[in-house]
Amino acid sequence: MARAEAVILLTRKYLREGDVALLEALAARLEVQAPGAPSDAGGQD
Repeated sequence: MARAEAVILLTRKYLREGDVALLEALAARLEVQAPGAPSDAGGQD
């Protein structure tokens, strides 16, 4: 994703269909996690 696309996506007031998937992919690429998001516990409870 280009920098300009990411800025538009992050500053948009309303999310469009597919935006959540793009944000999740971007977060995974940057190795960040949003507060309250499920963590990858490796199968542990």
